[in-house]
Amino acid sequence: MSPALQTKLLRALEDRAFQRVGGTEPIQVDVRFVAATNRDLEQAIAEGRFREDLYYRLHVVDIRVPPLRERPGDIPCLSMAFFVKPPNRKEKAPAGFSARLRKH
Repeated sequence: MSPALQTKLLRALEDRAFQRVGGTEPIQVDVRFVAATNRDLEQAIAEGRFREDLYYRLHVVDIRVPPLRERPGDIPCLSMAFFVKPPNRKEKAPAGFSARLRKH
């Protein structure tokens, strides 16, 4: 994330407002952020690539999730969640996964 974007995000979090591109009036918002990364942000802070104040603003609840390669049993469930969606009127309903594929 660029330093300019980090600054804008921090300002929006602190002021609970942002300004549209080309706009003249700030827009007040009441939002909750969920942020995720696979990067070591503490190392990025030490290297000067991530703002420390933004890190502490976002780092309220820390949930560590092991990589999917360490929990292969989750793959069938996740696959079905991403694959099976309510069909669009113009699309056919997905056929699903074969029994053989669901075992892996």
